[in-house]
Amino acid sequence: MQRPCALTVDVVFCARVLYHHPSPFDLLVALRRMCRQTLILRTSTIPEVEGLPNAAVYFPMLSERDRRFWDLRPLGLLQQVGITDGFEPQQGYGNWFWGLTPSCLAALLKTAGFRLDRRMNETFVQTIVCTPVEVPFAHRLPDEGEARSMAQAISDAGIARPA
Repeated sequence: MQRPCALTVDVVFCARVLYHHPSPFDLLVALRRMCRQTLILRTSTIPEVEGLPNAAVYFPMLSERDRRFWDLRPLGLLQQVGITDGFEPQQGYGNWFWGLTPSCLAALLKTAGFRLDRRMNETFVQTIVCTPVEVPFAHRLPDEGEARSMAQAISDAGIARPA
């Protein structure tokens, strides 16, 4: 059973965030807790890996040689912190943590308790409109008090800064 959230809204819009989060599943679970009717998620993705559905790449600590494969500067994206210049701990959530294939993204959304109603595909980007459904997997996130306390500790330590 999903725990209630003090803040619930009909529509949640989340763009350009998921791949910057060290734990995208936790983020989707949090979005599910607050979403009553519709989630609109827009995020960068990587191409599917033939024969390996639900694949993902964890970017931090890849070698310079391995990161080059994921560098999108030739397509006009000037900087991807954590890819173009390697992982930068002082940048916190500014780093690109994950490259998720569309199939991995869909599996994460379904596991977090969303039905995928519409998908719009672009090169290296997915926009998905979802409806909350029964949560198939109970996952405990910190309650709001715990989360606020952790957020304050992160802010006080200077780990996370606004972009």
